[in-house]
Amino acid sequence: MVVKTRSGNKKKSSNDGSTGHCDDRSHHSLFTPSFREASIWNYKIHTGRRGSSSDGHQEEHDMAALEASATEALVDISESGSPSNPEDVMSSHACINPMQPITRYMYRISVYNSERTLHYKTAFILYNHKTRLYYVYTIVSNSYPDDASPSPSPPESEFPQPVNTIHMKYLSYIGDTIMNYVATLIVPHKIYDYFIQDDILGVVQSNDGAFTASVFSDESSYYDIDRLLHDKTSTETTNGFRVFQLIGSRNYWYDPAADAASEPYTPETLQSVLQILGQSS
Repeated sequence: MVVKTRSGNKKKSSNDGSTGHCDDRSHHSLFTPSFREASIWNYKIHTGRRGSSSDGHQEEHDMAALEASATEALVDISESGSPSNPEDVMSSHACINPMQPITRYMYRISVYNSERTLHYKTAFILYNHKTRLYYVYTIVSNSYPDDASPSPSPPESEFPQPVNTIHMKYLSYIGDTIMNYVATLIVPHKIYDYFIQDDILGVVQSNDGAFTASVFSDESSYYDIDRLLHDKTSTETTNGFRVFQLIGSRNYWYDPAADAASEPYTPETLQSVLQILGQSS
């Protein structure tokens, strides 16, 4: 059924004028790429917003073609697991959290010796926007270079596990104070060699109250944060995980004997991260 609107009446009056011209765009439906993708994804089919049509025939034709394309794409996915034409479907993987976007972020920094045979420290940094406090949770391996494994360096994807750990907790309202803490107690001094890997992580929030009680209470520790990485109880994601890696791990290293070949961890790196954390919800 075609609904007559006030704007439609204006267009009709204009078309009956002496100029004899009309805007052909009013007779065609406009489909953006995002509308088409949303219409053929397997978790959501909706009609979206359509342009006006003078008689409805062009609208019905476009919708019929769109539904046929969506059906073909979904059948293709169900039979082969991947679309035959990448332009029809953005990708064949399932959407992890279709209900809401990630708005809370965490930062993880792990420090090892340069050969990656000994764990030094790992820290998580979070920001509580309600109290305006930065939280730094850290574990420190109570070990020394003599404790390192004498075997060859492991592959880059494998890192030594923490040993004889102690855990620390630090809070501050000021970003510069957090930077000073990290530079002093987490990143080794330049007289020592080191290898650092950092990650920006996103948390899917299904219960903000439970999350706050878990990571921002007086009793919260490093192990409560680390437990989130293995939590598979989320009802907002298809695989149950609550924490996801948002960027590829970044690596930094420093060797006093080869300063020119080093890629040290700098205060600017941490400053950029704190700015992101400070804007998270």
